[in-house]
Amino acid sequence: MRVQIAMLLALVWLHACGCSRQRFPEWTARPLGLLGAWDQASLIVVADLQNVRALGSQTITKPPWPSLPNVLHVHWCEGDLHIYAVVKGSVGPDRRTFLWGQTTTDCDLSTYHGSGVDEQTGAMTRVWFLRQEGKYSRPVVDAGAPLCFTFNVKWDIKSPEKPSQQFARLLLTPDAVASTPVEYAQRFFHFASPACFIMGRDECVHQIKALADRGVPSLRREACEFLASQFHEECSAAPTSPR
Repeated sequence: MRVQIAMLLALVWLHACGCSRQRFPEWTARPLGLLGAWDQASLIVVADLQNVRALGSQTITKPPWPSLPNVLHVHWCEGDLHIYAVVKGSVGPDRRTFLWGQTTTDCDLSTYHGSGVDEQTGAMTRVWFLRQEGKYSRPVVDAGAPLCFTFNVKWDIKSPEKPSQQFARLLLTPDAVASTPVEYAQRFFHFASPACFIMGRDECVHQIKALADRGVPSLRREACEFLASQFHEECSAAPTSPR
């Protein structure tokens, strides 16, 4: 009887101090990038993440490759995804619990997004790359690919084009993902590769040739290099400046 009482008191103490061990899913890491996240996500949605809360920490003694530390401290967080458009896959309820693990303690996702948009001033649309694991929506991987991609323009829920095509078109819209065309040019291949994978060769070539003719030298250089290396296409002659 004394043993049972002692065990009961110990359990109560553990619960009160937060020392009880909580089981978390396997923390995953793979170098996928944006294109890999698109390809391997079973569900891609436009959604807002609300009610973010910390769940606890976990020490991983054998982190998966390509993680560098021998011991990794992962901090688990969850939030409520309020979904208002489906880009890929199908979804039932418009609200899902999103669970992820990160190496920082504040549940701040700003460093896990896939664009250069300023989260404090510019992000107006977030597109999430998901897979289902038990009762949770989880990222494709916890590290190595963006958990979501941010645009600084609003998603057009009334657009007649397919959501996947709208996503690809926004990737090829400098104003939607960068502060300036020059900044966009610096990451051109990062945006153009998944866009072309999604929209197909002909439409992609058409869009990129239009970008090359916008009169921004660095953007034209990157666009023409992309067309030549990926599709063996040449840009049209550069427009001449009026004398």
